[in-house]
Amino acid sequence: MPCFDCIWYQRPHPSETGPRRQSGICRNDNRIVHANYQCITWRQKVVEHDEVGLTKAEVVWARGNREDRHIKALNHLFRRIEFQPNDDALRREFAEALAKWRNHRANFGISLNHTK
Repeated sequence: MPCFDCIWYQRPHPSETGPRRQSGICRNDNRIVHANYQCITWRQKVVEHDEVGLTKAEVVWARGNREDRHIKALNHLFRRIEFQPNDDALRREFAEALAKWRNHRANFGISLNHTK
C-alpha cells in the first residue's frame, strides 16, 4: 500500500507547488517519503463517516435502507475512500453524491427518523 494511505503520512503544505501526490513527511520516521515508501510501522488510515460528511442519523437510515440507489452509490464510494483515504477526487465525488442524495430526500420529503 502506498505511503499516502498510511496514518503517519503528512501532506506537504498547501502553498507548495507541484503535483498533489508529491513527497510528504512520515511523522513516525520523521523523513521525506514518496508513494512507494513503506515503513515497518505502516498502518492503514481509518476513515470515519463524519469525516466524509455523513451525520449519525444518515448512517443509521442508510443501514436500514441498503437497497436505495443513492445509498448503494454512496456505499460504493465510501468503500473506495476507505482503500484510498487521501484521494481528493474520490472525496469530491462522494460529496457530490451526498449532496444529490440530500437534495433527493428534501424533494421527496424523506425523513431520516422514519425507517421501513
